[in-house]
Amino acid sequence: MKKILNYILIAITIFVILMFLLTNFNKFQFFQDNILFLRYLDNAFNIGTNNKEKTSTTIKNNPQAKNIYYLKVEYKNTNFTNINLKDTIKTETLVEEKIAPGIEGNFDILLYSNYNVKYSIKFQNKSNKPQNLKFNIEGTNIQESNLENLSTNLSGTLLKNQNKKITVNWKWEYENGESGNIKDTEDAILIDKYYFDILALGEEII
Repeated sequence: MKKILNYILIAITIFVILMFLLTNFNKFQFFQDNILFLRYLDNAFNIGTNNKEKTSTTIKNNPQAKNIYYLKVEYKNTNFTNINLKDTIKTETLVEEKIAPGIEGNFDILLYSNYNVKYSIKFQNKSNKPQNLKFNIEGTNIQESNLENLSTNLSGTLLKNQNKKITVNWKWEYENGESGNIKDTEDAILIDKYYFDILALGEEII
């Protein structure tokens, strides 16, 4: 009789443990997910300061954030990242999935700093720019035909631990006439290989 009672107690104990584990599994999973999310954010903002491969991070696995380029602004270093314009095309503007006049796109520059700094954003073309591209800073009436001119309007103050997002829109405008059609054909080739650098420069606020 005593052995039977012991078996019953053991069975009840195992049942209670199993119920506890099952009811707390979701909470444990939620905790793990939060830890992973915090690590993800930490990696996204843990931008190096010395070399190109350490100075910026593009979120590649998140389709909603693939055109976000993170740059850490410091007054001792110039940080930069390289962009292929083709990667920032809005796919819905493609013509039968091909690059053609009328396509457009955008990209976000997310600035971050551990200091109070005056920042300025510069662009450097690494290949020939298509002639009929137009660039615009979102939220403004500023439009330029090249990124170098656009950068004259990209400066300001960034406070310690502050994030600042700058959105740049672009569009490949149509060209009329026979000579324009020839130029469009040339530009289609150039867009496919158009690279440029985004540079973030900082100046200490005294």
